[in-house]
Amino acid sequence: MKKFLLLLSLMLGVVLLITPAFAQGENPPQPTPTLSVEQIGDDVPFNILGYSEEILFGPFDTFTYTFSLPANWQVNADATLNLAFNVFTSAGTTLGADQGTPVAHVIEGSLQIFVNDQLVETLVLDRSGERQEQIRIPLTALQEVAPGESHQIAIELDAGGSCDEFDLRTRVAIHPYSKVTFPHALSEPVTSLALLPRPIYQNSFVPDQAVLVVPDNPSAGELEAAMAVASGFGGMTNGNLLLTLRTSSQVSSDDLSANHVILVGKPESLPFAGSVTFPAGSSSASFAQAGAQAGDGVIQMAVSPWNPSFVVLLVSGADDAGVVKAGKAVSTGEVLPAAQENLAIVAAVNPDVPQSIESRVDYTLADLGYSDKKLWRVGFSATEYRFYIPPGKMLDEGAYFDLILSHSKLLNYDLSGLVVQVNGKDVGSVKFDDTTADYTQLRIAIPTATVFTGYNKLRINAELIPNNYCVDPNLGSTWVRIWPESTLHLPLIESTVFNVATTRFDLGQFPSPFSLNPVLGTTALVVPPGDPTAWDVAAQIAFYLGDVVNPNVSDLAVHYANAVPDQSKGSRHFILVGVPSTLDVLSELSASLPAPVDMNTNMAATDVLQVDYRIPTGSSVGYIELFNSPWNSNNAIMAVMGSSADGLRAAGTALTDGNLRAGLGGNFSLVFENQVLSADTRPPATDYGLPASAAEGETSSPLVPQTNVPIQGRPAWVLPAIGLAVAGMVLVILVAALNAMRRRRPARRR
Repeated sequence: MKKFLLLLSLMLGVVLLITPAFAQGENPPQPTPTLSVEQIGDDVPFNILGYSEEILFGPFDTFTYTFSLPANWQVNADATLNLAFNVFTSAGTTLGADQGTPVAHVIEGSLQIFVNDQLVETLVLDRSGERQEQIRIPLTALQEVAPGESHQIAIELDAGGSCDEFDLRTRVAIHPYSKVTFPHALSEPVTSLALLPRPIYQNSFVPDQAVLVVPDNPSAGELEAAMAVASGFGGMTNGNLLLTLRTSSQVSSDDLSANHVILVGKPESLPFAGSVTFPAGSSSASFAQAGAQAGDGVIQMAVSPWNPSFVVLLVSGADDAGVVKAGKAVSTGEVLPAAQENLAIVAAVNPDVPQSIESRVDYTLADLGYSDKKLWRVGFSATEYRFYIPPGKMLDEGAYFDLILSHSKLLNYDLSGLVVQVNGKDVGSVKFDDTTADYTQLRIAIPTATVFTGYNKLRINAELIPNNYCVDPNLGSTWVRIWPESTLHLPLIESTVFNVATTRFDLGQFPSPFSLNPVLGTTALVVPPGDPTAWDVAAQIAFYLGDVVNPNVSDLAVHYANAVPDQSKGSRHFILVGVPSTLDVLSELSASLPAPVDMNTNMAATDVLQVDYRIPTGSSVGYIELFNSPWNSNNAIMAVMGSSADGLRAAGTALTDGNLRAGLGGNFSLVFENQVLSADTRPPATDYGLPASAAEGETSSPLVPQTNVPIQGRPAWVLPAIGLAVAGMVLVILVAALNAMRRRRPARRR
């Protein structure tokens, strides 16, 4: 029987470990479902803000909710925080019957709630279990934040009072159905161009989305301006704006009423422009009256006549030269208004690489625009820095990072320290002790293989554990400060590997080499005329490139496939986007394609794959091919194609969606439904990544990894493992029970 009870206790313990803990005697309230934007009203649950269940671990912990309110929300009264949480406390070894104090009667700590650094409430944690508290947030606390800035709600757990005396372990779970009620009225958004990307991008809990509208028959210049706008917003919004390209005839009334609208093109070719009240009108003549000269760009913003919660941004000019200037000016994210805040006239744009990012050997973090950084949270925290390696250069031997830091002497040195990473690779670590505490310089070598042409990331990960958990971290027991005098030493040499003719770029490295220029000035997009689907896919690629590169100004070129200039052929990388039969320039490139394309069926040959599948006729298949340019071997060409419009969209999505992009590789990728298959038709590479020389007439064996799309969320093994474990325990218990019953059964008489 004792064994049975022991096994039963073991099973219950495991079940408790894998299920959330709630106070006995109470049923937790059921979470409210995630609400749509239309259903929100004044109430904003934490899950709408993007947060899930957050756990505060005692004795001290803090969690901060950061969010922005929509630009057209005018909060007109005190807000209310309805905080739903669960307090769970377990006793340590010192709390027992001899102390005469039941756990339920011990003050377990307090929660302090700060809104924009203003203390608004202190809640005493005098009992375990589920709680809901209503907390008034003064309007003055919300008014501390300027329009466009983020609000913060910080919840601090202080359970240090009973930490030593009673040895309690306190945990507070903040539920995602906690909500903030903001009494508000709707107002028209501010249309100042100086605030771009606001109000088109607000980074609030309401999804930001815009429709980019071009003429039905845009010139190459108008499309180039649209791609500049797309890449600019990709950089300005960190890729978080939902942007779709449409032609004027494709735009529906729903598109106009449910989105911000960005009109790009000459005013006479944009029929919707006349419905908007712009300060300089919507005609070439009115532009001239406002002071625009020939070749000038005109940028205007006005409240949308289709929905006053949105705005219309006009990127225009009387001719193509002006439209291109306006598009590139918007891509900078820094528009200088003229006489009115919602009107700007652009005389010229200089897309050259700024001198400030020319190569040097030594950069302090201050040179890169960073101030000192204090990491103070108990447990894990991190900070990142970006540095740039210009095209044609590569890192020489002897690179290093002189890290200057100071830290608290109250840390547990056995459990605390730093790890330094370059582009996700660990390159060094620091073990804390008293000698590293006071403004110490430590040199960390940077291997050449970790740094690439273009933008690179230096990341510092800290693990900060106090000597005594019962000491309030607000008193300064856990902190490390990274000083801006820390220096990157980056000796550069001329790159002999950067030449595309000798570098083994593959699709798995996308967006390289197209992202290696800081203003995208070495890349051109090539699209067919009369194909809005291809234009939209190209806009998504431009948006993604802008997100990755974050150019000071976008200098992407755009050409129609039947009119690619010779000058561009010799000077730029190309990204071709379209159904093959619509890409006239493909006839000059057919001999270079890794997988030949049948122009009648628009299907690429699949016999380059290790397994050649028979794809049904009429299927929508996307494919991406990467090869050296026959016009200039130092340039690369990537063809993004599809057997149909849907197949083309699938190929574009494989480049811009992180899950699908993980399946790209080699120089040929096929995209079919939710799978990406890749192959490399080139000769095997040497150890240094350079193409091995192939004998005349030698054929290469394609390398074809089959990659399924990774599924986000809970790992697939978790539920089966839990189920097997519980089933196994139940079986053991049953066997033990049966054995016990047999032993207790009286012996049969003979």
